[in-house]
Amino acid sequence: DELREEQLLASRKVIMHLEDVAPNAFDMEARERLKLTSKIQGEISHCSQALAREALKMIAKDWEELQVLRKSSGEMEERVARMNGNYLREITVARDRLRQGIESA
Repeated sequence: DELREEQLLASRKVIMHLEDVAPNAFDMEARERLKLTSKIQGEISHCSQALAREALKMIAKDWEELQVLRKSSGEMEERVARMNGNYLREITVARDRLRQGIESA
C-alpha cells in the first residue's frame, strides 16, 4: 500500500530528525526503535485520516453548491427564454401596430 509506505517513510524521517537534534536520546534496542516508529506511523496515519475527512467534507460541500447552482442556472435559463419570447411578441405587436398606423394614414 503506497500510503502506508509514505507514512512509514515519514515516521522514519521524524526519528532521524530527532536523532540529529538529540543523538543520545535514541540509544535503544531495535525492537524499541521499531515500536517507536510504529507509534509515530500511527499518529501520522491518524492525522492523514483526519485530513482526508476534512477534504471529503469540503468536496461534499462544494458538490452540493455546484448542484444548487446547476439547478438554479437551468431555472434561470428557462425564465430568460420565456422573457425573450414575451419580448419578441411585444415587439412584433408594436411593429404591426406601427405599420397599420402608417398604412392607414
